[in-house]
Amino acid sequence: MGCLKISPEKKYIATDELREIPFPLSKLCTRDEWEEKGSVVVRKRFKEAFIKDSLLVKRTTLFDEIKSVLRLCDAEFASQDIAVVSHSFRLKLFEAFLGTNGKIVRKPELIDRFIKDDEKNLCVWRRLYNLSRY
Repeated sequence: MGCLKISPEKKYIATDELREIPFPLSKLCTRDEWEEKGSVVVRKRFKEAFIKDSLLVKRTTLFDEIKSVLRLCDAEFASQDIAVVSHSFRLKLFEAFLGTNGKIVRKPELIDRFIKDDEKNLCVWRRLYNLSRY
């Protein structure tokens, strides 16, 4: 949390479930592909690995972690505004899980709606979600 401005009137909770999703870049693309296409090829290959369930962390684990964070948010901050800070792919999975009402668990190809090959992964949630059902 070293990069966050700490404020005494705010509550901060760090959790391992928000750590970066590990993936070896060298397994997703070659140096030539990276130099030619940059992060476009990384986003494309991340999605392919997610759909095939061949990331270093299994999809079931990723979804269990998402549900754990959502339950924590609901328990700790039931009627408060919250901000979830993590890495872009992790937050995109949160967005996809919430945006599909959990359907992405059974249909991982729905990730294509949330991660676009040619768009940077910026997550801004402008929608309220009912967290208590997770």
